[in-house]
Amino acid sequence: FIIINKIIQMSEKGKEVTDLKSKNGSANGKSRNYDTIENIIEMEDKILFDSLDKESKGFIYFSDLIAALEDLGIQKNDPRIKIEEEDIDMPAGETSAGAGRITYNKFKKIIQRSQGNLVQNAIKGNLIIPDFKNFSNEISRIYTTTKKNKSGKVATYIPQLGRVNPEYYGVSVCTIDGQSHSIGDTNVHFCIQSITKPINYCIILEENGEEKVLVLKLFIADG
Repeated sequence: FIIINKIIQMSEKGKEVTDLKSKNGSANGKSRNYDTIENIIEMEDKILFDSLDKESKGFIYFSDLIAALEDLGIQKNDPRIKIEEEDIDMPAGETSAGAGRITYNKFKKIIQRSQGNLVQNAIKGNLIIPDFKNFSNEISRIYTTTKKNKSGKVATYIPQLGRVNPEYYGVSVCTIDGQSHSIGDTNVHFCIQSITKPINYCIILEENGEEKVLVLKLFIADG
């Protein structure tokens, strides 16, 4: 929270300076405003880096960056995170990627390269579930509790459903920001049947827009 507050304070200060320069209307005001914004971004990035470089070594371990993001629900295979091999400095004699080091300048490049301010928003706590670690722990607790329930039977009115192993059980959660958590048999393929309906509805909304889809729904409802 201290980190987030510092960033907010700097952003507000930068906005005040920008507004003041805009009111003054100086000939080189745009250039100065641009410099101010650049300085604020630089300070924000440095604060984010320092929050991970807790021992002030001047670098962060690749494994620590990944662990911090995973605690926030952003998995290391998330395609929005753009970490290239050249971003990681490997100490002599080390072969494990986790031991690789990322300097501040390389960290900035990762931030700039990654999609949609993902890294910044995650570390600042600006994703839809800021405390994702506790959230995922609660999901895991619910999973462990409900897994003990062995009552009921698999559906048999459709042959494909009847052939499913009743011991399979998994839970996957993904937020609108792409924070994800999976536990159990989540890599087992299964016949989704009517679960296609909400998926198809989302595709139709995306391709046609809400207005057209709502008109169609009203038309069908009216017969």
